[in-house]
Amino acid sequence: MKEKRLFLKAAMFILFVVGGCSKEGIDNPGDGKNVYVINVKYPEGESCSRVEFVELVCNYTTILKVDFVDFGFTAKLPETVDDFLLEKITDNMPKGLKITNPEAKITYLTLRGSNQASKSSSYKYYMYFEYRNMASNGDDTAPETEGDYVYVDSDVKITGTVIEDFYNTPLVYSLALKKGWNLIFCTVDHTHEKNKTTYSNKEPKGMQWWARDNF
Repeated sequence: MKEKRLFLKAAMFILFVVGGCSKEGIDNPGDGKNVYVINVKYPEGESCSRVEFVELVCNYTTILKVDFVDFGFTAKLPETVDDFLLEKITDNMPKGLKITNPEAKITYLTLRGSNQASKSSSYKYYMYFEYRNMASNGDDTAPETEGDYVYVDSDVKITGTVIEDFYNTPLVYSLALKKGWNLIFCTVDHTHEKNKTTYSNKEPKGMQWWARDNF
């Protein structure tokens, strides 16, 4: 009987260690974390000399406007986003993924630099700011990553792998989004035959702010 009790205790200890120490991975993206401040300074790419202010846009609607000063800007994201700017997350994701909270709603942020239209013309200049890596510069096989700011109205995790219909690209999701603003990363693996694309919370090395013209 003593030996049996010792065996049961050892088995329970093993279960506790294995079950309680699961590592983050594709199927376990962790808990995520919120991001509420965007700080951009001297972005690479196109010249920003004509930019006077930056609009933060969700679903074609400007939610915040900040000045562009000394080739940069700082934006504090609002705590909440109006419901009419949100979309149901299940309508925004490919079918076949595991979504822990199907009722959650989401929206994506666009950073658009602009200036005042002149009195003599209605033309308004636009430029876009993107957070991405430099690994792909000059190397067609290096992974390419872009960061996106997204807002969700409640906590949700999205995991799984699906195949995109047109190009048969594997889309791998390992996202943990907390209520509020999150920074997610989309990485394209150019060494993969079908350019496997992964969405995760993990920021790779070499990420920088870039400015690109509207044209």
